[in-house]
Amino acid sequence: MLTNQEKLALAITSYGSQRALARALGVTHQKVGRWLKEGLPGGARAIPDAYADPIDRVFANHVGAAAAQAQADKIPFNPQYPVFMQKGEPLRNGDESKIFYAQHTEYIRPQARRAILRQVIATKKILKASVGSRIDVLRAVSQSGLASMREKYDQRLGRIKSPEILPVFTKSIDVRGGAVKMVDEIEKYLAEKHAPSAKDLGTEFLFQLATVPGKRAKPKPQRNETKRRR
Repeated sequence: MLTNQEKLALAITSYGSQRALARALGVTHQKVGRWLKEGLPGGARAIPDAYADPIDRVFANHVGAAAAQAQADKIPFNPQYPVFMQKGEPLRNGDESKIFYAQHTEYIRPQARRAILRQVIATKKILKASVGSRIDVLRAVSQSGLASMREKYDQRLGRIKSPEILPVFTKSIDVRGGAVKMVDEIEKYLAEKHAPSAKDLGTEFLFQLATVPGKRAKPKPQRNETKRRR
């Protein structure tokens, strides 16, 4: 059974912002922000039981939206941890995107994140997975684990006067090692490379489909079976 914090952390993936979630709940966005961080520094000690009903109502709306989008896009959906995910925009040549993603996932706690990733991977419908975070560049450039970012921003350090936040993703992990190993690699990358300089950790889930549902395979060229006469 999900806690109120878990319901809000999942619901914000479809509502898109603390302000939108707050309007649906009839409270301030500051209060929602504290609830999302329940039990953590800067968060509420506990979400009051008096708000259980409106949270359940908002969560039910979220589940309906997440399930409908997953069905429309033919992508995995986990009713135990319903995350709102959607496919990327069609490619320029008109082909369907092989990418689907979830945003605003930073309030999902690590245990739930692992369960969500494992479930998606276990469907055997994806080829690769990655998780994004928002990184403080000024902190990142001093971390040896983000050498590529450090090199990119070395020349700009003198001009940066305030923290600059950029999205960074873990390397894409393929499914050949299995769901558990794949998730372990992602979590290790988050802990070692993102966490030391992250403003927000685990802000986006990104998956690559193994195949595009509903896409017709291109017909193979017909071989000319006519034998040449000698």
